[in-house]
Amino acid sequence: MTLAPAIRWRPTLGALILLLSVALLQGPTLLAAAWGNVGYVGLAAEGLETGTSRPGAEQALLHAQALAPTQRAGFARGLGWFYMRQGRQDEAERSLRQAWALNPQDSLAGFFLGQVLWEVGERGEALEVWRRAGVAAYFLTQGKELQAAGRWEEAEGVLRLAVELAPQSWEAHLELGEVLLRNRKVEQALQAFRQALALCPQDEELEVYLWLGHAYRAAKDRDKALWAYREAYARAPRDTYLPYYAYYVGLTLLELGRLDEAEAFLQGSVPAAPHAPNHYLLARIYLQREDWARAAEELERAVALAPSALWYYEALGDVYRKQGRTEAALEAYEAAFCLAAPGSKERERIAKKVEALGTAVVCEGE
Repeated sequence: MTLAPAIRWRPTLGALILLLSVALLQGPTLLAAAWGNVGYVGLAAEGLETGTSRPGAEQALLHAQALAPTQRAGFARGLGWFYMRQGRQDEAERSLRQAWALNPQDSLAGFFLGQVLWEVGERGEALEVWRRAGVAAYFLTQGKELQAAGRWEEAEGVLRLAVELAPQSWEAHLELGEVLLRNRKVEQALQAFRQALALCPQDEELEVYLWLGHAYRAAKDRDKALWAYREAYARAPRDTYLPYYAYYVGLTLLELGRLDEAEAFLQGSVPAAPHAPNHYLLARIYLQREDWARAAEELERAVALAPSALWYYEALGDVYRKQGRTEAALEAYEAAFCLAAPGSKERERIAKKVEALGTAVVCEGE
């Protein structure tokens, strides 16, 4: 972990300020600021790897320290970061300890010091420094970013640090649970979600219950998954997002074989806001009952709401075949086939269904 300055300064800017400072005021404080500017220009160049930093950054910051003892903390932190970049861990630790001692409120110095300590194996002290510096939010943010990028193993390590640094953070437990579930560590994910639920305020319970439901479903404990999904649904705002939460209740009831209950629930939720997946779930119920007419109605609604979902078209084609409606089946299969990627397993499967009806599909533009 390395935090690099993000602003591209030109080394000439530091030299210019230095000359103006000396020429106009000759004051040691301003001269220290000028030397500091030269040093930070060097640090920026080092961080951007422009090849222009040279040892001048170190010497400038040492000059600044000597000229302005009351401002040594900031310059010591800059030196510490410079030494970190150079791999000079002992000097980095010494400078950062000095910066931290001079200004215990400097969270950036604390973060850098913790990083150095972690890298040399002093992990207990690193955690204590990070805890005192209050940088748990940094690890939480970094964990979220890694998770969003699909780097789940890395995200897990960072989020475990966030939880260790801030054990009362419900959000850290929730994020850790999400990445544990993605890493197929279901029991650990359940533990993290339970902890998040115990810590979170009432107005944040919705997402925790939803993820708890996902974890119970992954653990094949569908009764508990249904309980968690019902809790999420009860807390969901009555707006266009409501069907999203209704879907998981209906799906779990369907998986439990409670078809009448699933049908009643979904029929009650669908009118609130049309939602293609919920119509598809209703169609699955009617398919199990071999009620082809009602299955076709629900699939037609799903297709109208989600015209790019090939599986709805394919299922609709299957139902039309059951009804003996060959032309309608071919139209649905053609739509599904052309939505599928060329050479995909989906195309191969649908093509066989079309061939069984004595024809073939050609997509426009292919």
